[in-house]
Amino acid sequence: MSGIIQVIHADDHSLVRQSIKNFFASKAPHIQTVGEASSFQELFVELNKAKADILLLDGQIIGGSTSEFLPIIRKLYPKLKVILLWLCCDIDSMTSWIHLLDGQVSMNSNPHEIINAIEAVMNEEKYFVLPIFRK
Repeated sequence: MSGIIQVIHADDHSLVRQSIKNFFASKAPHIQTVGEASSFQELFVELNKAKADILLLDGQIIGGSTSEFLPIIRKLYPKLKVILLWLCCDIDSMTSWIHLLDGQVSMNSNPHEIINAIEAVMNEEKYFVLPIFRK
């Protein structure tokens, strides 16, 4: 892996988006946020505007459900790597779409896990961090 990794970050919390962007600037300058979205509607605008390698996707974002929009994102942007950022993953609700993800990082993880996940998926590896639970 070489060069700059371009990321679009979709999260409805501005503080989270800004904090991760600042974290990349200080700890991983080879990862740059090239687009931000607070809803699925904004996300599709950003995906059409910015060339990105990675989509960091909040598990619960305004304007729809991940299970609804992830298949569409995969169909329209097949080369885009998708990493889900989620507080806690319910594996039962994810079974129909977890295969569409390249990675998942818990929001409770060490911040460096996001860097590890991005670098892993850019090297064609899957990257999943627990906790994942069953109902």
